[in-house]
Amino acid sequence: DFGSNEELITVESYASLEDAKSELTTNFNQVLSALEDEKKEVNLADNQKGFADIETDGNRWHWEIQSQIIQ
Repeated sequence: DFGSNEELITVESYASLEDAKSELTTNFNQVLSALEDEKKEVNLADNQKGFADIETDGNRWHWEIQSQIIQ
């Protein structure tokens, strides 16, 4: 639901940096497309290397790749 103003934090791990970048771009595009389908006004849509943000009047999505090696 894109109008819920709900706070949610998730953490995922990937086998490679390329996998993480691909998933970040996929998530960004899916949320942006869903917002456009619902005719929501998007104030900010920024997809950079390693992070992405989408902001509407009522919600904000932020994705960030953090490189930490687990041993």
